[in-house]
Amino acid sequence: MKKIFVFLAIAITTSLLFAVEVNINVGGKNEKFDVPIDVANLVNKNKSQIEDALRYHNVSKSDIDKAVTELNKVYDDILDEFGTLTPVTDVENGLNNFSKDLAPAISNAQLMQNVWAEAWLGKLVPGFHLGAGIDLGASQMKITALKDTAKAFGMSEVSDLPDSFVFPTVAGDVRLGGILLPFDIGASFMTIDSSRINALDEAISPMAFDFFTLGFDFRWAILQGKTWQPKFSVGAGYVFTKGGVGISSEEANANLNFKNHTAYLQAQLSKKLLFFIPYIGAKVAYTKSEVNWSATAQWNSIFDGNESDLGNLQNWGILPTEFSGGYDGWKIIPQVYGGFCLDFAIINLTFGIGWDFVDKLASGAFSFRLAW
Repeated sequence: MKKIFVFLAIAITTSLLFAVEVNINVGGKNEKFDVPIDVANLVNKNKSQIEDALRYHNVSKSDIDKAVTELNKVYDDILDEFGTLTPVTDVENGLNNFSKDLAPAISNAQLMQNVWAEAWLGKLVPGFHLGAGIDLGASQMKITALKDTAKAFGMSEVSDLPDSFVFPTVAGDVRLGGILLPFDIGASFMTIDSSRINALDEAISPMAFDFFTLGFDFRWAILQGKTWQPKFSVGAGYVFTKGGVGISSEEANANLNFKNHTAYLQAQLSKKLLFFIPYIGAKVAYTKSEVNWSATAQWNSIFDGNESDLGNLQNWGILPTEFSGGYDGWKIIPQVYGGFCLDFAIINLTFGIGWDFVDKLASGAFSFRLAW
């Protein structure tokens, strides 16, 4: 008896999830249709556009009944096939959530660029203090929301990807000592496209990303490192990044384009011990992010059902094939960082790590530089 009640409870719950009534004006009459809740939300949101499409295609109630019957059959088996009861809704939610996850990931990658071990490079006069090199970085990005989108699109291969992804960066930087006064200035530039790196492209498939970054900073030496004194500096900087992240298959694709502005304050302490330079510092960044995403999906190919009926639902807008959305917001990101440098005459090898203790994201970098 207990098993019967459990079965009935599951059946009732499932029917409530799938059988949601919507009202659509068809041929001048308000008609009622029972559709999956996943689709009902979209119908109610886009009712006027759907009704315009129905009039344009001269659709009858019986046409809709036939297509909706096929749609409900598809949703009867959709949990086993996609691991969710609401794949269409999951696409929108996943992309909106991933848009918000992008901001701290990009900002932490930005903050690890152009980090020099010495808290102050030195003065141009007297002496000559200049350096330039290449930064190889790796920053953590949470991709759970993007995986949810891919799964809702039927891209089962994303199940093998971890919930957080470490994406690489390659940047060039230059730093110049201050003129007479105890300051230095630095600039950095970075661009990367995963589609051009075969090993990376295969490792993160069906994902792809590209970034362009330009930044600069200013540091003022509070302690200049005389005799046994360490070097201690405070400063400020700005980094601009734009780029995109996407997922794609033959049946669906989603692309997110973003712009990220990050302004930060920093403080750093270092001490040179022969050729070994340990350092530690902290940054507080204000980051402003703008993310716009768009997606397309051919549900008649993604869903396992009658392609003609599902195609009609797409043409009428009941099953939308195009989505769009975005995120525009800001947040404060605190990062602590540290590491060490091996200074061999004019060759500097710097190893560093960073930690955003609010978003719990790690970053790292290795830099090869020539410095005087």
